[in-house]
Amino acid sequence: MEYQLKILVTLILFVISACSSLNKPPPFTDSLAYKNNRSVISIPVRIHLLKSNVSRDITAVISSEELEEMFNVVNLIWKQAGIKYETESITYLNAYKDEQYSEALSKTSNLTPQQKNRAMNKVCNITKKSDRVLNLCVIGKTVRGLGGIYFGGRSPKVIWPTITPYGRTKLNPATLAHEFGHYLGLKHNSEEDIYLMRGRGNNMRRNGQYEYILFTKREITSSRKVAMKLFNE
Repeated sequence: MEYQLKILVTLILFVISACSSLNKPPPFTDSLAYKNNRSVISIPVRIHLLKSNVSRDITAVISSEELEEMFNVVNLIWKQAGIKYETESITYLNAYKDEQYSEALSKTSNLTPQQKNRAMNKVCNITKKSDRVLNLCVIGKTVRGLGGIYFGGRSPKVIWPTITPYGRTKLNPATLAHEFGHYLGLKHNSEEDIYLMRGRGNNMRRNGQYEYILFTKREITSSRKVAMKLFNE
C-alpha cells in the first residue's frame, strides 16, 4: 500500500510539472519568425543624457555600464525580429525650458496631462531631425510616472527615465524596447500580456522574463520594413 501511494504521488507531481511547462511560453529563439529573418538590420542610436541646474529630477543619472546592460537586454528582446540597436554616440544635452518641466513634475501642478506631455517633449530639444539615427533622450523623471514615451513629428525621439515614481530602482529595459517599437511604427495590441506591445504598464512587470517576450509575425514584418526605410536604404 505504501509503495502504491508513493507511485501515485510521483504521478501527480509529474502531471503538475507537465502542466506548468505547457503554460509557460517557449523562449523566442524557437520562433519561426526569428529563424526566417536571416539578415540583421542595425539601427544606430544617438543617446542624449539630459542635465539641468534647475531640478535634479530632470538630470539623467546612469553609468555607461548600465546603458550597455540595457541595450544588451533590448537587443535580446528584438533579436527575434532580426533588429539590433547600436550606440552611435552618447552626448550630454542641456534641458530646454527646464523651469516649465520642473513645474510639470510638481505634485501640485495644475497642468493637464497633455500640457505635461508637451513640456516633456520640449525639455529634450532636438532642433533638427537626424537622418538614419534613432534619438533617445534619457531623463531623470517623466511626468505621470510614465515608463517611457515616444514623440513623433519633425524631430522624433524616445524619452526614457532613470527614476521610477517610487525612486531610483532597477531599470527595466523592456519599457525601452517597447518605446523603440513605437519608433518603428508599432501600436499597442490586445494580445496576451507576454507580448511586448501590449502596453498599459505591461512591461513594468517583465523583470527577469525578457527571453519570453514576444512579437506577432505582423509586428516583425512591419517593424523590419520601417527600419529598412528609415535606417538602411
